[in-house]
Amino acid sequence: MPVASIQGLPDRAKNIFESTMRSLKGKMNPRTGRIFTDEERGQIAWSAVKRKFRMQGGVWVPINQNLGNTIFAQTVLLQNMKLKELQKKEKRNVLVLNRLKKEFGELKSKVENSRKQYADHPICPSCNAELNHVICPECTHHIPFPESTQQFSKQKFSKVRYPIEKLTVTEELSENGDLIIKGIALQEGVYKGIFYPREVLEKIAPTLIGVPLRFDHLKGIESIGGKVVESVYDSARRAILFGAKIFDDKAKRLVKEKLIDSVSIGVEVETVNSTNGPTVYSGEAKELSLVEDPACKTCKIEIVNN
Repeated sequence: MPVASIQGLPDRAKNIFESTMRSLKGKMNPRTGRIFTDEERGQIAWSAVKRKFRMQGGVWVPINQNLGNTIFAQTVLLQNMKLKELQKKEKRNVLVLNRLKKEFGELKSKVENSRKQYADHPICPSCNAELNHVICPECTHHIPFPESTQQFSKQKFSKVRYPIEKLTVTEELSENGDLIIKGIALQEGVYKGIFYPREVLEKIAPTLIGVPLRFDHLKGIESIGGKVVESVYDSARRAILFGAKIFDDKAKRLVKEKLIDSVSIGVEVETVNSTNGPTVYSGEAKELSLVEDPACKTCKIEIVNN
């Protein structure tokens, strides 16, 4: 019997096989008158094992074992079946994980490709930080951002402001006395360590329509002071422009007196890590708030009296 065939035997059965093989080594076969060959010794040793053990449910058990040992063998068989089922599930999970990794890799590749246009970064004239977006992450200084950055790669910049035309925000009274305001809700840049590219802002813009206008991102009905009625993406400014109506008297007064002149968008986002750090690839606007100090310094409103 080949040695590999005894690997599944219990230790006691292996001992029987091996001791029989040793005892016959060099002995004379009375039937043939020659020394036992390895094959003959293996057959005799195997017969000795089968006199003491038998196969039951895929497990070798002693022939004279009691009922408890039989139950144990059946339990082992059941555990083996469960193990095989778990292995199948694990294999399916690995396939799903590989598919998700592939989708994530494709998404990450799209984000990386969208950033290739920033291969030659201009330098912020205020703090000399290397820029890869419209607003400097170090000092939030605004600079002109050309269509092609290559022509500026070896130039020194003078201290200039990002040329955004002032968005005229008009004051109108609708039939029910609501105050109409317009302004910038969000501009391309890095806020709280997360980069918002213009491609994503264009997708977020339509989701801003119809959301509540709140005070300082507070929750609850009492914090609602108006509603966003218009939202578009402006490619020239790389920003989301909004129009909203204010129907809360206190909010109207604060805006008219210019005690509040800024807004901040509340948006749920999904991010991916890129060479530029966490980058938003999907988002949905949930609310727009009147605030004193927004993360986006260009997100302003301006009232022009009729």
